[in-house]
Amino acid sequence: MDPDRAAEAPARPRAIAVLITHDDRILLVRRAASSHLPGYWTPVTGRVEPDETLEAAAQREVREEVGLTIALGTVFHEGTTSDGRFDMTYFDATLIGGTLRLQIEEVSDARWLTRAEVTELTPMLDRTRAAIALSRISPST
Repeated sequence: MDPDRAAEAPARPRAIAVLITHDDRILLVRRAASSHLPGYWTPVTGRVEPDETLEAAAQREVREEVGLTIALGTVFHEGTTSDGRFDMTYFDATLIGGTLRLQIEEVSDARWLTRAEVTELTPMLDRTRAAIALSRISPST
């Protein structure tokens, strides 16, 4: 691509994914039928609102989608979503509290899984599997 044209290209919108751990387990959610990627297992994900930081978006999406409070960790991966629509930032996080309460328009199921159980879960995007493999979560089963 011409360098002058690259500077003119609009930036992709930002999105976040939050890989929450608790007692050596990972929380994954199944996307609701009315959401993007219905039926797929993912970390908690969402769009970053205008004038919102990535960190604030991560906290908000977790609260909205699953009703939990987290201690947000570090960014462990960045990339483009599989459909190329968003620049995605992945965070590690640990559970602080709350009761699992699903936002049914976005999430149809949620499970605390070992790393071994995560590898068996389908359907899941290859990019999601690759990102989880890069995380700092415990390798216990």
